[in-house]
Amino acid sequence: MGFKRFVTWCRTHTVWIISVFVFLLGTFVLTRFLNFFISPDETATAFFAHAFAQNGSFRVFDGMNALYGSVLHPRSILVDGSYLVPGSFLGVAFFYGVLTRFFGAWSLTFLTPVIVVFAAIAWNQLLKKWFSARVAFFSAILFLFHPAVWYYSARGLMPNVLLTCSIIFAAYFLMCSLPPPRHLYPHQGESMRGVSRFLAGLFLGLSLFVRLSELYWLVPLFAFLLFIERKSISRKQFVFFLFGMMIPIGLMLFLNFKTYGSPFTTGYTFVSEISQTTTGVSTPEGKKSLLSILLPFGFHPRGVFWHTWDYLLMLFWWLTIPAVCAIPSFIRKKKTRIYFFVTLAVTAWLCVWYGSWKLSDNPDPTQITIANSYIRYWLPIFVLSTPLIATTLVWIADRAKTK
Repeated sequence: MGFKRFVTWCRTHTVWIISVFVFLLGTFVLTRFLNFFISPDETATAFFAHAFAQNGSFRVFDGMNALYGSVLHPRSILVDGSYLVPGSFLGVAFFYGVLTRFFGAWSLTFLTPVIVVFAAIAWNQLLKKWFSARVAFFSAILFLFHPAVWYYSARGLMPNVLLTCSIIFAAYFLMCSLPPPRHLYPHQGESMRGVSRFLAGLFLGLSLFVRLSELYWLVPLFAFLLFIERKSISRKQFVFFLFGMMIPIGLMLFLNFKTYGSPFTTGYTFVSEISQTTTGVSTPEGKKSLLSILLPFGFHPRGVFWHTWDYLLMLFWWLTIPAVCAIPSFIRKKKTRIYFFVTLAVTAWLCVWYGSWKLSDNPDPTQITIANSYIRYWLPIFVLSTPLIATTLVWIADRAKTK
């Protein structure tokens, strides 16, 4: 790219360049203000990411536990004999451990914001499938600067931002194809579509690797997207998609086995299995109801209503109002109607799933803040709402008296 072309490109993408700079600078400042890791989950992820980068294993020997009967461990970290092991899913620690192996330990706090920038670009391109270029562009900018996304990008070792970005990448590569390089012949575009479907499966698998508990809505969502795109996805491309998805899932099962002794054990189930072994008490699989499997936190309508009201609607009320105003416009058009009902279905599931769970992150349980975990669990909803907000903003801009 010549200098003149570079200058022209910068002029064309001025808003993008300024937005990305402000986002990265703001995230860096916020990260330093938060003093790096302010929760046990983040500290544990950093600890095991560094351990995996150095030793290729999540099992860290701790001599003190050999002396004191395997009872010493920080919160969010478990102990297995004389070894410390993660108390959550392994995906985030593995992914960031691999990246810090290549880029160095200094990069750990910068990885999530950079990934978010690429996710915003993919979100912009993906939304052009349903909306105008202006709505897609404003949605991407709103994605970058949504308070929940910005805050948890600074707290990037929580799994939720990486999960959300992986879902965006998976949807982008499933519904949009990488363009073939200019020097290739047109018929080679089929190969690029195969690569795109492979990457879609790879990122969907990564999403499940990061938070396997989200499979209840992720699998139906991508099954629906595959149904929508069935005419543009050949059988060969579908095989590529499945192959890409199996790589992270296979890796997850292997690492679970190496870390906990069973491919189907995670940091969340390891505690209960230890306690069952110790006490000799176990719950027969047949006694588990379907409701307890689908909704492990139960179903509490009053809790769902108030948590949704407080955290999803009222905490960012200035974004909720334009989102709600756009609903009639979305329902009228066929393309946007599909998007709206997909958003509604995802929102309903996540609100019932997490809204039925009473979380107390704050020492004062009466405080409703962005740091409470409902916000990070509902990040996909906030991202899905950005086209609704953008639609209202474009409607207002079109009716403004001056440019």
